[in-house]
Amino acid sequence: MTSPSNSTSRPLRCGIVGAGRIAWAYDGGSPDPDKSLTHASCFARDPRTKLVAMLDTDRDALDAFTRRNPGLSTGTALTTEPDQFFSQDLDLISICAPADQRSEHISRSFAQSPRYLWIEKPVAPDLATYERLLEAYQSLSNKPRISVNYCRRNMPQYRRLIEDVVENLETLVCVEVTYSRSLAINGVHMLDLVGAMFGDQCPSKLDWVQHASGPNPSFGFSIEGCPIFVHGLDTPYHCIEIRATFQDKRVAITRSGYEVIEEHRIPNPDYPETSLLSSATRSNRSVEATDIMRDPLYPNLCNLLSDDSPILSSIETAGFVQKILHLVQD
Repeated sequence: MTSPSNSTSRPLRCGIVGAGRIAWAYDGGSPDPDKSLTHASCFARDPRTKLVAMLDTDRDALDAFTRRNPGLSTGTALTTEPDQFFSQDLDLISICAPADQRSEHISRSFAQSPRYLWIEKPVAPDLATYERLLEAYQSLSNKPRISVNYCRRNMPQYRRLIEDVVENLETLVCVEVTYSRSLAINGVHMLDLVGAMFGDQCPSKLDWVQHASGPNPSFGFSIEGCPIFVHGLDTPYHCIEIRATFQDKRVAITRSGYEVIEEHRIPNPDYPETSLLSSATRSNRSVEATDIMRDPLYPNLCNLLSDDSPILSSIETAGFVQKILHLVQD
């Protein structure tokens, strides 16, 4: 992927809050220059950015980063002290801390006035906290440019499905979401896509909910008269899928994003004057989908640093997921 231009005369000074998996460990200590699974590897890959600081209250986590990433950690100020981290004159701050700690670090980042914030999802542990953060952000006189890491909004296979729904809303029958391994971790990615399909307008209530207290609840709601079915599965493997059914076709993104499957309405040869869906075929989008799933985060960084382009996953659009989570938990 080609990096868009940026007017900065020096690399942006970047800091990461939280030294866990999405911060660096998914790369296993050996980041591929063409495959970025973490914030740290994105910064190492892009000539516009340089990792200069990392904060974690767990010294062992920082030590693990140093051992596994001698190249990335060299010249990086590793600290367990927030005051030391936020004194680094950072241009870009990544918030990769656990969900129950993110709001504190986001508020602290607002006070430092960085140019950019890159926040893991969901933004806050509850709707009230999210709304306080949003109000604080909107009151800033010098607002940072913020991207929330719902990275699938920046992936072409999902962008095309969103566009398909927007352009053919009058023929849309329903949207179905399937997820496993926690609504707050995996399911929220699919919910965010539903929000993108419907302009991030949120229903005032759920139509039904099952197993709300567990990690994988199932529930349903409607937007503009279109039913949305969300199915939570208790499986040990990732099953993250989304399907849109129209009057004349069905399009699904399966295998956690690696496959795009299409079915089209055709005449039924056995029953005249009726129709059925064709056999499911692997779309030619699947090759592109496989490539992008192996490099999921870098498009978000590119979108964040493209100052003249709209942020596709912003702190405002993140409110859709926060509201749905609130309805499920309420």
